[in-house]
Amino acid sequence: MRPYIHHIQGRLRIRCPLVKGSKSCADKVQKMLRSQPGICECEVNTVTGSVLVRYDNAGTSADSIIKRLQTAGYLNAANEVSRIKQPLRRWELKTEEAKKTTINAVAKAVFGELVERSAVALITAVL
Repeated sequence: MRPYIHHIQGRLRIRCPLVKGSKSCADKVQKMLRSQPGICECEVNTVTGSVLVRYDNAGTSADSIIKRLQTAGYLNAANEVSRIKQPLRRWELKTEEAKKTTINAVAKAVFGELVERSAVALITAVL
């Protein structure tokens, strides 16, 4: 599992190979991060090796959280971690939400049409 980071302002998800399958490692990471000023919430999933951190921008930053994990040895050197996605601006978030809503609406319409045509074809074939 290659580590990666996904970052949206105030929310940071890190895939950490050392946490996967290790409850003791997960507990240590969670305790360490929760003690850092500015961290609002920290969830660690040992099944996926995922560390989810919600933080207050005024108290800390994504970079300081990542550095702390690297210093403690839970993440390798920065060059082994896939790039950090830059935080999306609010209008970008709304655009992303609009795209998802549009795609879902189109998919429902296409699926509905497909079901209707299939039903008509089946009834015609039976008669």
